[in-house]
Amino acid sequence: MSQNRSRFQNEKRRQPRLKVQIWAVELNENSRYYHILSNLSVGGFFIEKELPFSVGSIINFEMELDGEIISFKGKVIDNYVSADSNRPGAGVQFVDLDEKEKAKLNAYLNKLEK
Repeated sequence: MSQNRSRFQNEKRRQPRLKVQIWAVELNENSRYYHILSNLSVGGFFIEKELPFSVGSIINFEMELDGEIISFKGKVIDNYVSADSNRPGAGVQFVDLDEKEKAKLNAYLNKLEK
């Protein structure tokens, strides 16, 4: 994670990401871990995390957008230091985001862009 930019940022990102500061909750069987998202798009996000996730792992998350909780799964694409926040973490891609949750996410992102 010594690079400031990764293959994920340079090659794999399909949608522009917006800078945010949103709490996300990583949900495991018996625990919850709180992390900050420092950028967000319809395709994924960067989650700030000191200890790296395993690349390829699928993680369950929740986050609140404008007072509404959305639950989703994310696939860890890469671990790196974010150019947006200069903090270590992971690039995560949404997996099987249902239409209702996708609509909430799109509404939130559209509001941020204005």
